[in-house]
Amino acid sequence: MSKTIFEHIGNLTYKKVNPNTYIESDWKSYSPYMINKWLSMYKEYTYLIDQTQKYYSLSKDIHYKMLLGILPKKKVFTKYIKGKKVNKYNSDLIQFLATYFEISKDEVKDYMKLLEKPEIIRILNKYGYTDKEIRKMIK
Repeated sequence: MSKTIFEHIGNLTYKKVNPNTYIESDWKSYSPYMINKWLSMYKEYTYLIDQTQKYYSLSKDIHYKMLLGILPKKKVFTKYIKGKKVNKYNSDLIQFLATYFEISKDEVKDYMKLLEKPEIIRILNKYGYTDKEIRKMIK
């Protein structure tokens, strides 16, 4: 059975497993991109991994050997850093507000960060939307 990303990171950092023990299925699950991504989330390794990015075209085994030699023997915890949540707005609301303010839909999405919910409700009520329609649009 092939190894997980966490097993690969453990093999590189605190276990220091020789790459000659890897079998074909282990190499198939080894992704230099993902290894670099996870290791760069460990604050102490960010600069180090950034410097190794220059060698993106290395084969998997050479990449593994390079990191094996560079990284200290230390157990690390890499907390995954998620991207910012993108606010998704109802397309009907975006279209209505774009027409109301006479601006583009992209500009409306920027406005949505500034507009407060009561103001949006007031505008929608002014143009005859029912409470049920408003709840659906603002959800």
